[in-house]
Amino acid sequence: MRYHVTVIGLAVFLTAQASGQTFQFLRSDVNARVAALGGSFVSMQNDPHLLFVNPAGLSTLDGSQAAASYLDHLLDINADSFVY
Repeated sequence: MRYHVTVIGLAVFLTAQASGQTFQFLRSDVNARVAALGGSFVSMQNDPHLLFVNPAGLSTLDGSQAAASYLDHLLDINADSFVY
């Protein structure tokens, strides 16, 4: 019995590792602009949400800016962010 549980557990683990898609739903985009650009937000300028994608881009901000976003995902997964 213990052998069967071990084999089944190992098979599930290897299948999840081979697919590489186990936790991809957690890699959600931060705001609507990033999602609309397909995640290619690295070269943008003057946007406070650069903090999540490319922190070096914060040097392009013109003055103090603030931004907030909220994501209501599947299965009660919520994400909030506030950047100042």
